[in-house]
Amino acid sequence: MIKEHKDKRIENGKKTVSKVLLIARKMFGKQGFAKTSTSDIVKKAGIARGGLYHHFSSKKDIFKAVFRIAMEEIAEQIKFDKSAPDKKDHLLKITMAFFKACLDPERLQIVMIDASSVLGMDEFRRLDKKLLTAQLTEYLKHLMEDNIIKPINVETMSHLLAGAANDAVFLIAQSKNKDKTLKKVFASFEILIDSLWL
Repeated sequence: MIKEHKDKRIENGKKTVSKVLLIARKMFGKQGFAKTSTSDIVKKAGIARGGLYHHFSSKKDIFKAVFRIAMEEIAEQIKFDKSAPDKKDHLLKITMAFFKACLDPERLQIVMIDASSVLGMDEFRRLDKKLLTAQLTEYLKHLMEDNIIKPINVETMSHLLAGAANDAVFLIAQSKNKDKTLKKVFASFEILIDSLWL
């Protein structure tokens, strides 16, 4: 009986966390971190304030969890396949997938606009490196070891490419004609990536 009660509490706790993160993500994604209050989240979730603070220590704590989910979604869209027959084409497809994943309005607000100021650049870079840049680093390392690209400092190059890609997302997002700018940006990345090949 005690175990059943404990299991029920755990299950209810997980449901509360999921509900809070779903609602917070929509609010953070639509109106940004600054304009979203924990009172709004609690009200929309239909839970007591104590229920929220039982699982999250602060609004920043909720944001960090939402940010991580958004980053994991982007990581899912840019899975590198070392067995892809055309390595350059694969890297270009991954680049385009990254742009499209980041340009989703909710992710754009959470990951690209709010994250660095809310979490701080050190935390942003740590999570970015762990979830996204590490994949690129591994792929470039694989290409260099197979003598497909020029000898480079893989760690440095992956950070330069990731930084350029992040900045490109802002360039596209702020453009009046996003489709046209995306094509221009992608054409520039083709030149950039082509320069790595032997």
